[in-house]
Amino acid sequence: MRAFCSIAILIVVLVTSAGSAFAANGSSSSVPTPDPGVVGVTAGTGSLLVYGTHTPFLPRGLNSVGLLYPAPYANTMCSGLGEATQLALAKAEAAMTTETDQQLMAMKEHWRANTVRFQVSQGALTYEHQNGLSAYTDMVLSAIRQARAMGMVTIVSMQTEGYGCTAHRSNKVLQKLPDQLTEEAWTQLAPSLGHDRGVILEIFNEPKTETECGALNALNWTDWATGCGTGAHEGMVTVGQYLRTLAPNNVLLFDGENNAGKFNGFTPPAGIPANSAYVAHPYYYLDGPKSWNVRFGDLQAHGSTVVATEWNESSACKNAPNQLLASQLVNTYLPAHSIGLIVHSWDAPGAVLVDRFDDPVDSSTKCSTSTGATLAYNKFWSEAGGEQPAPEVHVASIKMAKGKVDTVTVALASNGGKEGSPGPQVARSVDLFVAHSGRVPKPKKLATMRLSTSTPWTHGSFTLATASSLAQRRLTAKTGDTLIISVHYDGGASREITYLLR
Repeated sequence: MRAFCSIAILIVVLVTSAGSAFAANGSSSSVPTPDPGVVGVTAGTGSLLVYGTHTPFLPRGLNSVGLLYPAPYANTMCSGLGEATQLALAKAEAAMTTETDQQLMAMKEHWRANTVRFQVSQGALTYEHQNGLSAYTDMVLSAIRQARAMGMVTIVSMQTEGYGCTAHRSNKVLQKLPDQLTEEAWTQLAPSLGHDRGVILEIFNEPKTETECGALNALNWTDWATGCGTGAHEGMVTVGQYLRTLAPNNVLLFDGENNAGKFNGFTPPAGIPANSAYVAHPYYYLDGPKSWNVRFGDLQAHGSTVVATEWNESSACKNAPNQLLASQLVNTYLPAHSIGLIVHSWDAPGAVLVDRFDDPVDSSTKCSTSTGATLAYNKFWSEAGGEQPAPEVHVASIKMAKGKVDTVTVALASNGGKEGSPGPQVARSVDLFVAHSGRVPKPKKLATMRLSTSTPWTHGSFTLATASSLAQRRLTAKTGDTLIISVHYDGGASREITYLLR
């Protein structure tokens, strides 16, 4: 199923049986807190905030490499990757771009994720910018828009490592600081995202001045900011300032030194743009809380916002990881510092944390140790309240014919249950209504939608509801009208979702 809307849609959610569409503000039950998946987020003092409020937003989610592999240019850009790796990346890309709603629904309902982090290829975006192309950019934007339409805050991370097939520099050393090529890549992508505060832009994944500038410059915060002390037009702050001109409203994320592992001795420089936060990848966690303080905790404690955009337990397996420390990091330390956790990874070769049914995978391909998947999974459910979520309902595609809606396909989640528990109710029937623009009378029924399956819930399953050949009917829908999807579940519950056609 191609999860791509051929027309833009503005989503308004109306819940008739599953509770309010908005969470209540903890300070007053009468004052609703806007949904961060709708209004977006901003960087506060020590935490992200729901935009327009003082309510903290704690990201919890998963990384995906499903948009990283530049399939349109693989023959020319990816010759250095092995065949097995390319096949694995192509599979991940196919799943994330052709079954986007199914993948994201599993993250959102089965894992209770509120955030997805997409890694994107600097090389592919720069190549398209220099050659007037857009196939890769369009693929990336389509998935990001789908994630946002489903109410997920989305982190976009610029990546120069191998899976994105970004060309190495002339000395064959991997690029480890952003530069003008990074700016070109953001120029290709960011203008389409800068209006949406629900998209967070991670300037450059895992910088390391020791690699880029030479061993004598390890943990050099001046080089990190402006690039190797040579006046070269590169560095995290320089490129961050440029990106701010392209995306005035988005939170910008600045990865720490040494592959986002350290902020030792760091003081935010004056040139850091407003509405910015910082990234730690605490893969190495065996040194304990005192060292965590030095590396990233103190930065947050002094008022900066920090997000852990990558972590899994097995990455430190060569150091015989202590599972008590892993539990302390995930369950106690990060929440106490308002540091959200994005675990790695949904679909990366060699680091997959989920099986084909979206359940946690605790065995590592690297060594016999835990991946931390169940640890993160249980934490996400706890932070989300622990209760079964209302089943998701989302438009998967809308096709037009001569200015009229012809086919509507709706995806109904059936994979929301916690591992080993019953899932949400099974959809019994779905009705499609239209409320015509500028008219007061009640909505009129367009069709009873056809369900692709009505089988009982199992992990990883979902249902499609489809209505087709609508443009040929006397009663039709067109731009400006509102579609109403009315879902009826076994047991008598129902839910309505409305979509304004734009």
